[in-house]
Amino acid sequence: MGHHINALIGTNEALKSFNMRLGLPAPTELSFGLVIIPLDE
Repeated sequence: MGHHINALIGTNEALKSFNMRLGLPAPTELSFGLVIIPLDE
């Protein structure tokens, strides 16, 4: 069974401007100082 995920993954600092500009959901922390922000279809 496969999955298709649309998201941005990066550091919180790198994605902060995308999140504020586009009104995306709050990022979820991952390992190694990375965060993931899901994108709409």
